Amino acid sequence: IDDAIRRRTRALTKVTEEQPVLLSSYDGNTHESYQHLPKPWETVYCRREPQPYECSFFYGSSDGENRTIHDLGITSDSNASLTLQWWEEEDKKDLSMGVFASEPIKKGDWIMPSDATYSIVVPGRLLHILREQKHDNAKAKDLLEYIEQNGHRSSSAMEEGIDSVIVEVGDSLLIGKVDSRAEANVESLRSSLMKSYDHGWDYKRPVFSPVFDRRRLLLDTILVSNQGIDEGEETLVYDY
Repeated sequence: IDDAIRRRTRALTKVTEEQPVLLSSYDGNTHESYQHLPKPWETVYCRREPQPYECSFFYGSSDGENRTIHDLGITSDSNASLTLQWWEEEDKKDLSMGVFASEPIKKGDWIMPSDATYSIVVPGRLLHILREQKHDNAKAKDLLEYIEQNGHRSSSAMEEGIDSVIVEVGDSLLIGKVDSRAEANVESLRSSLMKSYDHGWDYKRPVFSPVFDRRRLLLDTILVSNQGIDEGEETLVYDY
């Protein structure tokens, strides 16, 4: 990494007649450490008092509140706190399907984290290549259609300029989709932390947070409940 960053930095610097070598010595490892913060930075950051809110999801809440993990059980007699249910609607030929709570779920609990981590992150540059090749390559066209149908834009793209699409391939894909944030009771951990001022929430990303910087992809894929969910209620996520 050190040599790669050093070569790239020299290639991007302008050479002049008076100063042919602008950087006689450049520490690429130090440069790389600013992009990928080490674990001790996060540990020290989360030892602050009062504890930063985002730390409570990974280090335990300072007030002793525990966050429960809720997994999916396929059958109704399963001990899992989430079950899959089918029902028939009059205006549809096919059966509808959804994930329902089989016990009360409190705000901030983890929703199917193991399944959510199966998600595939598709970089924006790969989507650009697929769009260019879809007319000449049938496989590229099929892959692009699947991504556009089942993926959603990373919230990192909207909040930090990191362009990528999240494609869920685990059972979390079965969670119902809604067109309004107000109707959703499940959201990505990043959205839960960021809090939109449009809904009167009062939390926003800190100017500096190793938790956000080190866990960008995880914050986009992990789902949490944004409110209490009653037993028998369907879990719904905003389809942005």
